Amino acid sequence: MSFLYKIIAASLVLLSLVACSNDDGSSADIVRRFDENGKVFSPTELGGESQFLTTMRPEKVRFVSLDQNLDAIDSFEVSMDSSWDGNKLSPSFRFHAKLREYQWPYLKMVAVFPSDVKKQKMEFAQYVRLTDNNQSLRPNLFSALAAGRIQKMDFDKAQAQALMELGRVFRQDLSNIDKESFSAWDENVKGGTRLRGMLPYVYCRHEISDSLFYSDFKELRDNFAETGKIKASFLVRAADAFLSTFERVFEDKSATLCHGISRDSIMGLRSMDYTFFEDAYGIVFPWPSGSNDTIQIMDKSSAYFKRHFVMDNIWRLKSLLEEEVGLCSYHFLKDSLIYYKGDYYHCEIYSNIWHKETDRKVIQDHLFGE
Repeated sequence: MSFLYKIIAASLVLLSLVACSNDDGSSADIVRRFDENGKVFSPTELGGESQFLTTMRPEKVRFVSLDQNLDAIDSFEVSMDSSWDGNKLSPSFRFHAKLREYQWPYLKMVAVFPSDVKKQKMEFAQYVRLTDNNQSLRPNLFSALAAGRIQKMDFDKAQAQALMELGRVFRQDLSNIDKESFSAWDENVKGGTRLRGMLPYVYCRHEISDSLFYSDFKELRDNFAETGKIKASFLVRAADAFLSTFERVFEDKSATLCHGISRDSIMGLRSMDYTFFEDAYGIVFPWPSGSNDTIQIMDKSSAYFKRHFVMDNIWRLKSLLEEEVGLCSYHFLKDSLIYYKGDYYHCEIYSNIWHKETDRKVIQDHLFGE
């Protein structure tokens, strides 16, 4: 901590020496503590709502009181209670802590979740500076990723600085993260979607499993704490995992022929985020694009090295079979049949999937005519 910061911190003690009686007239005194701006931060009630994915059901919130050096003084826990809003399709998770006194205006707020790993919990800590109103606290993944960075700088400067640096990583303005609810995605970006609130979950591969998500979270948090950046290799592995969830589906005369299928599909993680893949693989999706245009992934660290994206009504990844025998496109106006390694494969109209053809009549009709 800087010398100036210590002076400011010491002044909080002097400003706090004001006592008052309880509302019920009892003789016990409550010490009112003021911050450097003259606002009462203690005693105070705490309240708020989880901003994590609604599919993540928190068990509780742990509050750790901190001193001027952000060292722990004491702690307590409150439960997270679910409630339903008639306008929402999923529950909200809220918490409340009764009126308490705090010596310093600094807390660590830890949201605790169950995990798919037996006997393991997932804990996401972030820092809170108490004000004269602490009823709208927002546990969230962005702030938890920034927490390690905050520990390395003076608190008042660190929080804004860490969120600015993290915003550069995610290409988002995170300055209002404590006030704004970040939507999962933005529509119609290069014909797809642009992930917003979902983006840190994709970076941490939440769509795959809790164990992988929590491991990635801790690794990214610690790496960001040291450098204020995130290694490029983290982004490539996240892109590979996200890309692995996309499947081509045959829907007759439908424009939706490829979408993500994972446990986060219910949260809207179904469409390609082309900007995300551009950042990860160092490629550029031209927009607008011509039918059957292709782009090759040339990042050697990717599991998809030398694979191609193709414009097939939307940008999608070519299948391994398509890389060998050619494209099966939604835009083809007639059926196609090919012979490859001892089997026939059929590309139907309005499909983009080569499927193995075993119907002898279909094969004969293609080879010799109906």
